Amino acid sequence: GVRIQGHHQLLCIRDNQASRGSRGGVERRGLKISMPEQPLPYRTYETPPLVGGEGPDERVAVIGYGNQGRAQALNLHDSGLPVVVGLRDNSPNTQNAIADGLEVKRIPDAVDGATAIFILIPDELISDVSDEVMKNTGAGTIVVLAHGSSLHFGGWWPPENVDCGLIAPHGPGIEMRRLYIEGSGLPAILADVQDASGRCRERLEILAAALGCARP
Repeated sequence: GVRIQGHHQLLCIRDNQASRGSRGGVERRGLKISMPEQPLPYRTYETPPLVGGEGPDERVAVIGYGNQGRAQALNLHDSGLPVVVGLRDNSPNTQNAIADGLEVKRIPDAVDGATAIFILIPDELISDVSDEVMKNTGAGTIVVLAHGSSLHFGGWWPPENVDCGLIAPHGPGIEMRRLYIEGSGLPAILADVQDASGRCRERLEILAAALGCARP
């Protein structure tokens, strides 16, 4: 894999079709996993683009409020984005999110009208909510994951009319939140998995900056 040396770096990897292309692959748990024939091109931004300009024009739904969900929801909120947390009925994290000052809705209601959906629940549970999320997702939405295992092994894929990408912080949520509060940030790995709008990479970079991942 690709490693980031030190902090203050935002690493972007172009990963279109790397998960479901036709370039050979391996069989795992009954799923065909396609692998690129050549190493994926990447670039590292010491001073990432799109930082310091206008903020992202996105309405965000964060699904999940655990390790990464809480940190990312709060960072996005504190960066000025409208954020709604989507949780299952009777979720034990509902009161935590409300206490943190965030709006909480049922998952279908949270994603309805959102332009950016962060799915931040454990990988093995994403396929359980993917239908509930996707049937309420409009064209042009960007779906953001913190890990790619659900796409490789979960047996689901977002509709072709939405963007999908990875923003993988290089550390736990508690560290991401601590650094953000201190005025710094946790670096992240980005991958544009499906670019329906032609702006997936740009949107990922801006959202990562809002998370604090581009801060020195």
